[in-house]
Amino acid sequence: MFNIRSFSALLVVIFAFSCNQGPDPALKEALTIQDEAIHIGLDLEKQLDSLMISDTSTTNLMTTGNIKGRIKMWRKVMIPVPGMKHDHVHEGEEKKEGSPATKEQDDHHHGHVHANPEEISAALKPEEIRDIQIDWKKEIEKLKAELEAYRKSSGK
Repeated sequence: MFNIRSFSALLVVIFAFSCNQGPDPALKEALTIQDEAIHIGLDLEKQLDSLMISDTSTTNLMTTGNIKGRIKMWRKVMIPVPGMKHDHVHEGEEKKEGSPATKEQDDHHHGHVHANPEEISAALKPEEIRDIQIDWKKEIEKLKAELEAYRKSSGK
């Protein structure tokens, strides 16, 4: 006979199993895509800084400055992946356990606003978040291609 203890034990096992399944695969993929895009952006900024130092001509500074400004705008429209931490460390920063201490410090250090993950989760499905990250990465890849075309055309 199925008694209350057996039923309770079964519920605990079912609950434990459902909790241990981990993050949604689409969110894991979204985080991977986001991290790849962030690293492309960081690399582009290093290249642009180098170009701006090595060639101070008006044409070069205007072109590289334009791309750099668009990268800053690209960062500002980042949608965070709820419940996930990205793995990048910005130049001049160290990854520290428990740091930054506040959300405001996190926003300041990353150069982009982290929206409330609960709000995003309520508004978007994991697949939509992944699709947003795909589109966001495509934008930085366009800027990368633009820089490569400029470098090729100018012999840099």
